[in-house]
Amino acid sequence: MKKIIILLLFISISMVGQDYDAGKKLFRANCAACHNMEKRVVGPALKNTVTNQGEDWTKKWIKNNQKLRDAGDKHANEIFKEYNGMAMPAYEHLGDEAIDNLVVYLAQYNDKKAEAAANKPAPIAGAPVVVQQEGLSLFEMVLLGLIIGVLLLLIGVLKFALKTMTTAYQKGRATELYLMKKQKLDFQEVNREFDDFVEDEVEKRVEMEMNRFKEGINKLTKFTFKKNKDKK
Repeated sequence: MKKIIILLLFISISMVGQDYDAGKKLFRANCAACHNMEKRVVGPALKNTVTNQGEDWTKKWIKNNQKLRDAGDKHANEIFKEYNGMAMPAYEHLGDEAIDNLVVYLAQYNDKKAEAAANKPAPIAGAPVVVQQEGLSLFEMVLLGLIIGVLLLLIGVLKFALKTMTTAYQKGRATELYLMKKQKLDFQEVNREFDDFVEDEVEKRVEMEMNRFKEGINKLTKFTFKKNKDKK
């Protein structure tokens, strides 16, 4: 019984001064410029360092990695070689307590992250759920294409109508005097016939272009639905 009590006291004493939050602050102040817990930056990712190498090795590495390499430590020399001989500075000046806190942070990082994820509140029933999408869906791309197509079609129809009216006007003016002289028509009557001609011509052209556009939309819609059906 006494041995158990002594062991518990020893564990409690060893944990005194080991502070996860203090280690986190030390990491951000001294290590974050070159290291990330999750991914490789200038140096390796550190989230599994203590798990893989142990606390004693990690403390020795932080204090003075050159001493560890000079002592012939295999893993220390492998890291040194992997990063092209770029040595990490020694941190003996931080003191044992600060280094202990750093190692506590490294050792408990994964557990704290998992704990935070588990304690994250679930979405409230009925609350809108925001779903992030990468890029545009097929339907959105088709819709965007249709909108652009309509705008281009309208511009084309307007340009075509103006061109038709201009051409008809130029031709009409050239023949106006000839018709008036040959058929002895009134000036207003000639203009009225000319206007009717231009209006009919423009309506025919616009109707023709709209029919082509509708046909293209129908083909595109059938193709889109077929693709979605095939995926399902």
